[in-house]
Amino acid sequence: MKKLNELFNIESDIKIESIHSDSRYVRKDSIFFCIEGLVTDGHKYVDDAIFQGAKCIVHSKPLRRYYQGIVYIQVSDVLDELNRVADLFYDHPSYKMTGIGVTGTSGKTVVARVVARLLGRYLKMGYVGNNGIEYGPTMMQMTGTTPDPICLHRNFYNMVKENVKGFTLEVSSHGLALKRVDSVNFSIAVFTNAYEEHMDFHGTVDNLMTSYVKLFRLLKEGGYAILNADEVRFNHYLTTNYKDMADHAKILTYGIHHKADIMAREIEYYIDHSAFNIYIKNHYYHVEVPIIAPFNISNTLAILTTLYALEMTPDEIVNAIKYIQPVEGR
Repeated sequence: MKKLNELFNIESDIKIESIHSDSRYVRKDSIFFCIEGLVTDGHKYVDDAIFQGAKCIVHSKPLRRYYQGIVYIQVSDVLDELNRVADLFYDHPSYKMTGIGVTGTSGKTVVARVVARLLGRYLKMGYVGNNGIEYGPTMMQMTGTTPDPICLHRNFYNMVKENVKGFTLEVSSHGLALKRVDSVNFSIAVFTNAYEEHMDFHGTVDNLMTSYVKLFRLLKEGGYAILNADEVRFNHYLTTNYKDMADHAKILTYGIHHKADIMAREIEYYIDHSAFNIYIKNHYYHVEVPIIAPFNISNTLAILTTLYALEMTPDEIVNAIKYIQPVEGR
């Protein structure tokens, strides 16, 4: 619970019990944010939200009617305010954990789930993505890949209460473009690959790439940017459009065909597993993993590079390989 003047620069000190952007779930003593979405406009549902118990309406356009006893706050961008307020309402929960964001066209679920599972052997971890939300005893299904800011920060808040130390989050290109993670604190950002998909939403490849780049702009100062050295087109776009990234973040690379910090070479594919030589900086190992296909080798390297960013030694990283298992449905 927060007072309204703790969330906005206004005098009203009414108590706020919850925040919402969907009028169907508004409760007593809440704030309703009028989001202009892809399908509908939240401004149309202000009356419904007030009937449900909203005491404050955050909007960007003039409303059809105004009621006494309701606080109206007009802003230029409701999504920006929603991100700011959601983070503040739940006491900045992502800053209290190590946040690992994974973006790219494919491989997000595999990388995010497996990293969470491997780290979960040492400490409490959370996962948010296409397979739902998981932390402690909590397992929730959801639609889509990246939830809205309210859902994210509410679950991050609950993770902190459960003593979760870190989380992995699948960050879709849609989620980045729609500002769903703008207020999330990321310690590590991982990129898998980029294919020309979702053009119905993004319109152009440049727009798609711009969405992916945004995750690296959201990295906290001194965080790790983990890049696929084989994704030459994206890496060129990233360095061209974010020239200061090397000053802001530490960069680690992984790859099969190009030189990288962590590389797989001499790959052999079998019916139920793959074997290859892995090079971690100046260390060399021969390993076997219960996965097949080049894209899964690349995903495995992304996972191992994430562990390296978390200061695991090469020996510890190689030892973790034996715990890698295929993700359900992937």
